[in-house]
Amino acid sequence: MTTNEQLHRIDSDIARYQGKVKALQNKIVQLGEKKKKLQERALLEQLSELAPDYAQAEQLLVRLKAEQKRNSMTDRDGGESHDGVGQQDHR
Repeated sequence: MTTNEQLHRIDSDIARYQGKVKALQNKIVQLGEKKKKLQERALLEQLSELAPDYAQAEQLLVRLKAEQKRNSMTDRDGGESHDGVGQQDHR
């Protein structure tokens, strides 16, 4: 096999593998989107179990946001809460 034939074969192999890599990258993107949709669906199912109607769901989301904010402030400050309430459960 001549040098030019070897170069041509290597170029062909490179092109073939690049095609495979691109196909795998597309598959990864598709699977990531599917995972995100399934996670959202699971969250909605959990919310539906906890709060079957819109008003209850809205109240639950407000509580969750407040708790996340309180936890993020606590985490940033090494465990000290600044809201004056501490870690009370307001349910």
